[in-house]
Amino acid sequence: MPVEGECLSFCDGPSFEHKSRIRSQGWHQSSAWLLAYWRGLLHFTLLDSSYEKCNHFGDCIVAKAHVYSLSAIFKLYMMPHYRNGTFSEDMTKNLRNVAVPGTGIPLSVFARSRIGVIFMLWVGYPLIALVAAFH
Repeated sequence: MPVEGECLSFCDGPSFEHKSRIRSQGWHQSSAWLLAYWRGLLHFTLLDSSYEKCNHFGDCIVAKAHVYSLSAIFKLYMMPHYRNGTFSEDMTKNLRNVAVPGTGIPLSVFARSRIGVIFMLWVGYPLIALVAAFH
């Protein structure tokens, strides 16, 4: 689980000293956040558990809300949508002008199918974060 109080520093924008401490913690802290992210996705999607019962992010309400909103994609995917037939159709249209950073690949490619969304949330999103961390 992420370190208590760690999230608030990220929400406020990490200071130089905080960035140095994060680098010194290295892979251990990064993997703790990745595992919390995956456990949160499991909690909200496969276990279909509530927001209130999720304890994978400690006191970090921002991370909890972010993962909850990502997992909502699965619940909304085939539901009717006011602009298009379904949420998936709307998401595909909206993401055609948004690309995976540094690749030019539109996110709509992944939004076209549940498999693409699953891949992007479980593998693509963490990989993009990893590349961004080294950039």
